[in-house]
Amino acid sequence: MSEVWLRLAIVTAGIVVALGAALVLRRPVAHPVTTNEAGLGPGIYLFSSSTCVDCVAARACLLDALGPTGFVEIDWEDDPGRFAAFGIDAVPCTLIVTEEGTSTRFPGMPNRALEELSP
Repeated sequence: MSEVWLRLAIVTAGIVVALGAALVLRRPVAHPVTTNEAGLGPGIYLFSSSTCVDCVAARACLLDALGPTGFVEIDWEDDPGRFAAFGIDAVPCTLIVTEEGTSTRFPGMPNRALEELSP
């Protein structure tokens, strides 16, 4: 009977390790949000902060991919209400708003947001 328990313990430990690795290594998830109360029209928005080092790289990435008129940057210091409206609590974060008014936020660097825009 002890061999059965040993095998069960090994399988259980393997499952726990696999689940832990999946949680640690998972990519940031895009989160759908509503734009009704925030007054944002269709477009791409970069939520940033003047003290954020990663925001500089995110801005450069979007500038390179979309040009200076391809997105709007919303700074925490200038408009914290928009951050609250969309539940954004970390920067950088890219928000894509569609013509239909639906939106998706992409925490971290804008690579996933840019992938979403690719045909």
